[in-house]
Amino acid sequence: MSNNISPESGNDAIFLSSIYREDKNSIHGCENELYIIYYNGDSNNGHGSFEIEIISSNVVNNLLNDVGDDYIKFFDYLPQYFEGEWEYADRDTKLFQEIYSIYNEADFIVSRDGSLKDEFDFIKNWCLNITY
Repeated sequence: MSNNISPESGNDAIFLSSIYREDKNSIHGCENELYIIYYNGDSNNGHGSFEIEIISSNVVNNLLNDVGDDYIKFFDYLPQYFEGEWEYADRDTKLFQEIYSIYNEADFIVSRDGSLKDEFDFIKNWCLNITY
């Protein structure tokens, strides 16, 4: 079985900030943020795009305080907490191609590295280990 997952599989891919990604490609550089990237094939008039949630450790911490270990609530409530820090990368953009080419280098990909609960635990552990 290959470790490669197509970005078009619809699984979340998490990229940690570059400080945590030594010797890996990175799509951003902020110390205390992560990107959750999801491919939406229906967007961009059916041509597909990546939807990118940009989430700081402060946002994750606040959300964890409100939902505890309920990972279903965590993902349900997440869009309300990060106040619209959401980017789109349409298929014909440079950012789309960049993400597509490094997708399998993500720090966590659902189905390759675990389940939704494992994704929650990965984000939670990242947040708890942030040092300022």
